[in-house]
Amino acid sequence: MVLCLFIYFSFLSASTDTEPLEELFISQTKKAIETTLVELNHAIDSSDSQKCSKCTEVLYDAVNAAFPSGANIDSSIRSYLHDIRHHLALLINSFTEQPSLELKNIQAAGIEVLSRLIPKIYQSNQQTSSHSNFSFERISTLVESTIHLSAYHAKQQAVEFIYKPCAQLEKFIVTDENVYLAIRRVLFNLLHNAVHYTSSQLEKRQVILRTTIVDAAENKPSYAQFIITDTGVGISSDDLKKLFTQGFRGSQAKTYTGSGTGLATCKKLVEEIGGEIHAISLGRDLGSCFWFKAPVLFDETAVTAFTTAIERKRIAPCSMKILIVDDSRVIRRGLKKTIKDGITGISDGNIVEAASGEIALKENISEYDLIFMDQELGSLKMSGLETTKAIRTQNINQPLIISISGNTDNASMTASLAAGINDFFPKEGKTEALCIFLGKYFFFESSVLD
Repeated sequence: MVLCLFIYFSFLSASTDTEPLEELFISQTKKAIETTLVELNHAIDSSDSQKCSKCTEVLYDAVNAAFPSGANIDSSIRSYLHDIRHHLALLINSFTEQPSLELKNIQAAGIEVLSRLIPKIYQSNQQTSSHSNFSFERISTLVESTIHLSAYHAKQQAVEFIYKPCAQLEKFIVTDENVYLAIRRVLFNLLHNAVHYTSSQLEKRQVILRTTIVDAAENKPSYAQFIITDTGVGISSDDLKKLFTQGFRGSQAKTYTGSGTGLATCKKLVEEIGGEIHAISLGRDLGSCFWFKAPVLFDETAVTAFTTAIERKRIAPCSMKILIVDDSRVIRRGLKKTIKDGITGISDGNIVEAASGEIALKENISEYDLIFMDQELGSLKMSGLETTKAIRTQNINQPLIISISGNTDNASMTASLAAGINDFFPKEGKTEALCIFLGKYFFFESSVLD
């Protein structure tokens, strides 16, 4: 399969004179790349590092063959390609290391980004396709899933990476996929630059990301603000004036690889969604600070949650206790396997099953760090929401309670949050999705966000 694709894409790269590149890509490579992306997802799910590496290399070569460097490609499509190539290059390196929870988080986040970016280059002239698969994303989740790959890049370059989140992020969401993609792409690009332009000769090599919500007032638009500070090569006052110009590269950056298109693209993306972007620097070898802001929406349901500002808990997987409450034995066993596959070091004894709310309440709830709760619990006497309410009335160390119901319409979610549910995870959720999800609430021993 891999060899055939390499030959196929080599043939394509020699055929680009016959029709526009984007048309050729749509008509002849779309299916092959989609198939490889599916294979890569399966390989990650089964922890097959060798196959993961091969599939990622195939995707990398496929994109380069269909859109060779130096070809006359539309600038908006080129900007997507730039991000895709960066993600693929980092992913290829990640598959050469020993599998761990940290790498699964990184890889899953990278694949999730690719699954959204790659379809964009199918669309000639960047015509927007249907976004029916995108409803909303919490800003905190968006940021944390984006920075996994950036933190891995920093680790490779021996740069200290620090993330300082703002608790307010939990209450804000984006509902427009264009805003979602713009934030991910700009944040990834700025973090990549911050690491890339940090000299190996410097004693202090550090990148810090801070987030905050600004202009959050009644009848005013709210913005999420992202501030990236580095200890890199710095920017002169003259260069700052031209920094976001297409093709411009500062005098301090010329000894590093780069095309001069990244910051111009960032500015374009941010302004297209109604935001703004800026940069400051004290000068040569004194580092830089970039910040941008993007429009977000206040999520009214977030403030009704039992523990909206729940702290991320530092925990060793071997000591973590999880309770799964569901009337279906198949669902319980399936979720238990997903948890064990995703959290290295957790044992069978750490995961307890309960077939009903009554059985769950007989457990010593204060011992549990996490409860997965079926919202309905079939036709049993006590529903999942009633069980949750009963737990929340107890004067105990309260666990995190996650609904695993498939019913996530607005009315159902509001009722769940009012009962004391903290968040929602699909029953059929994959291992990599669970890793990213749990990263919102727990610091595991090998987490890149430690």
